[in-house]
Amino acid sequence: MKIERVLIKIFGNDLEASITVAKRIADILRAKKAEGVPAVLGLATGNTPVKVYRELIRMHKEESLDFSTVITFNLD
Repeated sequence: MKIERVLIKIFGNDLEASITVAKRIADILRAKKAEGVPAVLGLATGNTPVKVYRELIRMHKEESLDFSTVITFNLD
């Protein structure tokens, strides 16, 4: 039997967690673009991901994070 290990991180607050998640998403988008393939994101609705989305918007505006090759599925 193979045991799967899951990395767990504990954050001091939701903003810190949201920024970390947004940075991870940005890293994935950049890597996929460099590979020449689209990134596929499943985007949740509701209040929980709002701070992540705000950080991604900030990255787009201030750091030129490119969403032109991203495919999204909105989860509701």
